[in-house]
Formats: sequence, structure tokens, C-alpha cells
Amino acid sequence: MSAERIFTFPVPTSPGATSASPTVTSLAMPAVDVVGIEIVVPDGVNGLAGIALASGGQRMIPENTGGWIIRNADVVRWDVDGYINTGAWQALSYNTDLFTHTFQVVFLCRVPTAVSDLAPVVTPIPITA
Repeated sequence: MSAERIFTFPVPTSPGATSASPTVTSLAMPAVDVVGIEIVVPDGVNGLAGIALASGGQRMIPENTGGWIIRNADVVRWDVDGYINTGAWQALSYNTDLFTHTFQVVFLCRVPTAVSDLAPVVTPIPITA
């Protein structure tokens, strides 16, 4: 499925944020269906910083408690389906390095289809005896 809209968010993470007390960054956008996510991890992280995606503080990617995306100079991509479409996403990030690291989160989205657009309403014909 191709994207109709793209939203991109920088997620700067200062030193001192821990995995037990991560930085929370709002990734608010309009109500859309997310069909793909990309996270750009900068060079120099070297396992000293991590990121996870959430909504209302509830982890969504990765789902496991204590799970983090920990890479270096990499782009992580997923095709997704069925995630929240309210636009209320968050990034949780930590950084035990001496320097600020900025992750880039990209949402590939489609405009939601209204229920009224799916099919016409058909009124049943009454059965008479």
C-alpha cells in the first residue's frame, strides 16, 4: 500500500535520559492510517542510545517491556497495519552518551476512508405474505 501523506519528526535525546526514565517526545499528527514507519538512527550512537514508539506511554514498537531499538547509522523500516490512527504517537528515548543524539521518525500514511464511503446503505425490501 502506498503512502498519501508523510510526517517526519526529529527526536533529540540529550545525555542523562535513561531507559528507566526516558525522554518523551510528542509525535502528534492528524488522524491518519499509518502504513509504514522509518526510524533513522544517527551515526555515533554506538549502542548508547535507544528509541521506542508509544501512545499514551504504552509501548507499541517494540511491544516488549524494556525493548528498545538500538542501532548505529541505520534506517529501520516496517510496513505496518492496524496501529492507532488517532495521531497520538510518542517517542520514548534514552541516551547514556556524552552528546545529544537526534533520531528521525517518519510515518508513511494514508487518509482514513470514511465508513460512509465504503458502501451505500441499502434498505431491505419488506417481505409480504
